[in-house]
Amino acid sequence: MQKNLDTAKKNFSDMNTETLLEEWALHAEDYEPEALDLLKRELLSRGITPADLDQAAKDAAHETPEPGEADVIASFDSLVFARQAQDILAQKGIESSLQGLESAVWGFDAAAAVPGPVDLVVIKRDAEAARAALQEFTPAAEEREGVKLEEPPPEDAADL
Repeated sequence: MQKNLDTAKKNFSDMNTETLLEEWALHAEDYEPEALDLLKRELLSRGITPADLDQAAKDAAHETPEPGEADVIASFDSLVFARQAQDILAQKGIESSLQGLESAVWGFDAAAAVPGPVDLVVIKRDAEAARAALQEFTPAAEEREGVKLEEPPPEDAADL
């Protein structure tokens, strides 16, 4: 068990603060209590206050886009690659979310392989900018097994 906690601690220390806050706000229920405590301690060590944690949870409770308002722009077989792509978009100011995490191995190993695809999703209005941002990431990423960038839907698909 200590090895798993050490792995979780390292994974958390490697994540940027924004990703850690997202984990806290959106996925806290997916973690074992000990791992959640490590996540909280990492955030507090970075100057995030308990009030910030409460606010992040409240902010995360906002409505998610309705079907048809969001586009899947990439699919990953690795949660690590999915988070890297999400970080790239965050650096460009593009909000995104991951779908398909229900089957992921959570708890102590936050960088676990996912037994199914994890989709990177953005609001439609940001899709073109998100695809362009990921093109910088794409050459190296597409050479890795388990990364697939999605093509934009055909123009006439919206009319269906």
